[in-house]
Amino acid sequence: MCSKLPKKYKSGKPGNAEEVVIWARQQFEAHTAPERLDDDINLAKVCMLVALEEEAAHEQDILEQSKESLTWLEVLDKDVQATGTSRAEEVLCQVANNQLGSASTWSLGRLDALAEEVRTVFLNSCSAEDIRRWSHPGADPERDAGGTDISGTADPNPPDDDLLSDPLKALGMHIQGRVSSGSPTFPAGQPKEQLLQKPQRHTGSERFTSSRTGGILDGHQYPIQGVTALNSVLFDMHGYRRMERHGDPRDSQLSSVLERGRGSPAALTILYMEVCQRLGLPMAAQPLENGKHFVLWPRAHRLRAAGKEFVVDANSEGSLFAVDEICELFDLGSASMGLQPAPRRHILAALLAALRDAYWAQAVGCCPEPALMTPISVATAAAGRVGPLKGLAIQRAIAASERRMLLLPDDKEVQLELALLLYFSGSYADAHMALDWYLEADSDGEVPGREDVCEDWGDLQLLRQKLQLVLTEYDWWNAQ
Repeated sequence: MCSKLPKKYKSGKPGNAEEVVIWARQQFEAHTAPERLDDDINLAKVCMLVALEEEAAHEQDILEQSKESLTWLEVLDKDVQATGTSRAEEVLCQVANNQLGSASTWSLGRLDALAEEVRTVFLNSCSAEDIRRWSHPGADPERDAGGTDISGTADPNPPDDDLLSDPLKALGMHIQGRVSSGSPTFPAGQPKEQLLQKPQRHTGSERFTSSRTGGILDGHQYPIQGVTALNSVLFDMHGYRRMERHGDPRDSQLSSVLERGRGSPAALTILYMEVCQRLGLPMAAQPLENGKHFVLWPRAHRLRAAGKEFVVDANSEGSLFAVDEICELFDLGSASMGLQPAPRRHILAALLAALRDAYWAQAVGCCPEPALMTPISVATAAAGRVGPLKGLAIQRAIAASERRMLLLPDDKEVQLELALLLYFSGSYADAHMALDWYLEADSDGEVPGREDVCEDWGDLQLLRQKLQLVLTEYDWWNAQ
């Protein structure tokens, strides 16, 4: 239930931060619509829409606060009549002309550049005979047996370079030029270990370097070597790392992860998957512990070595872990049945859950560590430990939950989560509506029992009665 989805802006293109928020949400809904096949969802593009909405919402909030705090400058500014420009307008222009990242980040060109570097590193590790066989597949009968391709096969979801151009202009984005594959990923102020230069190209390898739409490594049968090259580029050369601490919303925004080099487990997993997709090595992923951890593996061929099967942990710099160990550690059952590819909607929902939790911790003022954070729960609401929350943080937590609802509209846990966040924000009418939707009969007409609805059934009923009393009181006062 997206109770506060904004109305469509009147102009054809978004012209300011408020309209960019609306546009980004509408595009998110269109790119994740229920009728769209899960494999047709472009993870990188949808993640950029999430990041764009967050950037626009923050800029809108800054501008509104700046207007309020600078109102007195309009009165005191003696140069307004002489120059025609007030000090307040100058300050607001400085706020609007912020840095949102480079053009290559928002156009997804940085992902393409990373993929090109991986190809170069991989070719540098190959012998001349390997390159000859892969560049002349007809001479290699073993190629027809099938294998994992890490070339540049056609991306089923090619990026739309113009998709975000108008919204970014509306935010007054000062963009840098498109970077080449050899450009450093992070600004010069980053630690030296994050600015390691890419290795020099293998002599003559330019003629073997594949483009995004095809090339030399078609039919490659060594996924572990491909993963090793990818890890070298992402984690050794460019210094991508897990987030330093919980509670920073930027760690769940792909644009910020690409610029800063730090990310949540879900964000790093999506980054890993998107670079692999550009290499023709599509990866499957499974969230563990409600998205707090992720593991990945090639869709076509599992990673096998020394008689064992392995998975990749992008949050641990691409480390390989045995499948049986992962299944035992996370209580997933047998290795043959424990790991199942998650739909892309579930991966995106996990990313948004991390974003929601970061904003929730900011709104409440609690510790953002998962084990210590004040839970978004019926018990928290019934106990009255969290009063009506105001400000940007709780509104962005609600926005993240609304987008989770767009992805998983039938998920009861997501429905309850949204109802609770609306309640904590003081939006009691919307919370009551969301709670009724959560408690309504399912698609088969069966009303869920107590155990099926919520473990805290008593607290849930108490919360519902409290909402009804509050709304009744509001109606009484409005009638006076």
